[in-house]
Amino acid sequence: MSIITQLNIPTTNLPRIVVIGAGFGGINIVKQLDFSKMQVVLINKTNYHTFQPLLYQVATAGLEPDSIAHSVRSIFKKEKTFHFRITEVKQINPSKKSILTDLGELSYDYLVIATGSQTNFYGNANIQKYAMPMKTVPEAIDMRSLIIQNLEAAILTNDLEERNSLMNFVIVGGGPTGVELAGAFAELKSHILPTDYPDLDIRKMNVHLIQADPRLLVGMGEKSSEKAKEYLEKMQNYLVSRYEEHQADVDVICTLASVKLELGCGESYYIKLLEDFLDRFGDTLDDKQKARIYTNIAFCNDYSKEAIEYLTKAKELKSPFVETYTALGLYYFAEFEFYRDENNIPLSNKYFNIARSMDESYECSLNYAVSLYELKEYEKAKEIFLDLLKNYPDRMWLKLCIAYCEVSLGNKREAISYLEQLKYGQDEKYDLSTDDIADYQIFDAYYVLEEYDIFLSYCSEEVDCNYYTADWDYLFYTLWIRNKRKRFSRLEEKNRTYFEEAVKEAITYEDYDSEEERREDIAGWEKDKREFEEMIIRIKEGTLKPTIQLKLYPEYSCFMPDCIRHKL
Repeated sequence: MSIITQLNIPTTNLPRIVVIGAGFGGINIVKQLDFSKMQVVLINKTNYHTFQPLLYQVATAGLEPDSIAHSVRSIFKKEKTFHFRITEVKQINPSKKSILTDLGELSYDYLVIATGSQTNFYGNANIQKYAMPMKTVPEAIDMRSLIIQNLEAAILTNDLEERNSLMNFVIVGGGPTGVELAGAFAELKSHILPTDYPDLDIRKMNVHLIQADPRLLVGMGEKSSEKAKEYLEKMQNYLVSRYEEHQADVDVICTLASVKLELGCGESYYIKLLEDFLDRFGDTLDDKQKARIYTNIAFCNDYSKEAIEYLTKAKELKSPFVETYTALGLYYFAEFEFYRDENNIPLSNKYFNIARSMDESYECSLNYAVSLYELKEYEKAKEIFLDLLKNYPDRMWLKLCIAYCEVSLGNKREAISYLEQLKYGQDEKYDLSTDDIADYQIFDAYYVLEEYDIFLSYCSEEVDCNYYTADWDYLFYTLWIRNKRKRFSRLEEKNRTYFEEAVKEAITYEDYDSEEERREDIAGWEKDKREFEEMIIRIKEGTLKPTIQLKLYPEYSCFMPDCIRHKL
């Protein structure tokens, strides 16, 4: 592998803040900084940020590693004074205000150390020697592999004691990760492993959670956790007593199920509780009540095949329960986004329209308008966005939606008028997830409008140092047609060198698991280089004009109508 001998951070008159560590602390600190007033250098040992709360999902095959490993560069790719380097800090020299890394020395004006923590074995040498820590993606993958290896070995052995041993899993630590991991094991045991391993008696699989403290989740604070638990248990007791008196009460059973889920009874218990209720009292319930229960059950399965089965049952009742149709609209919109299947958009639009006919709330109206936008019915979508803006004045997200509609309709002047009103970040007056606006959502629109000089004013030359630009075909295109040939050539050569070095490194790299993996890695880099060269040629020849698709999204939310978290 090639050796880099310097960090290659540009010299600037701005004060430099160096942040060590790209965990939650480091990332969130960087997010709060004013990039116009300082140069920010983020240092980390890997090129990704790990969403550690979901490591247990990777370990138990609930998620793939790339679902929780987010590219650091992509998080800050629009910030012109941000620089990221993969290296390890060896020494800090406070008197010189500098750090020494594997790649060289770097001075700083301000230093933030956000290196996180290490696994604490509390002096137990045997646990340290034999247990598997889980703080990184590779460690989670190793754990997943061990689980599978143990089960495969259990199939092959005829020794009953050895088989039972291979199917016993011990978790040390009753914090959030330990509790969540234990729950994930329980779900595997209940739903996945009996199907995947029919030759094993999965009922004999045991999961042991060991905690030194007399209670779980100690780190969350005894007072707060006990208070929350006490409140939920009181609510549970009250609901149980209400249920004994009114056993056919849908309000009671739906809220009780949610409380049970929050207290850790598990999703399978939650679903069974509601399904048993339907079996007992289904004949006495009206269609809206049944739809409510089915929609609640669908929540536990998120956007899965099982979710759509329950939502379909709810839909077939043709009840006036609006949350069912909102959930269906979100389901098919998510299917469209993930699989890029255009057939899902009319379905999403259909159900969002039904929901809006029942309830003309902000959420229902916004969702319907977004689906119209995806159907290219821009005028209809714009009318709804404008009506919403009357009731929610100065809402940034609505102005972005209107701007995109105007862009798509070819109304350049009107589009620019709305774009000029937009501000990055969280809307000060409103607090919904979709109200966050990123800068690229604005300047991408300027590119589509062919306002190339405004576009380049956002994508200044500092972008060339800070970002991976090999796939920014629209940037290369704009530089070429605006006759920015010197900058174009610098970027072209920089990315060409990058690919050439990557291919060389892939060839000489020795830590592959197999020859096939090595060949695939080399072929992948060669393909990327070839596509880059083809892109450059086509731009120079005038045969390529890259397009940008301006995207809008509905309000994604939990569609469990009786989620206790949202009710409290």
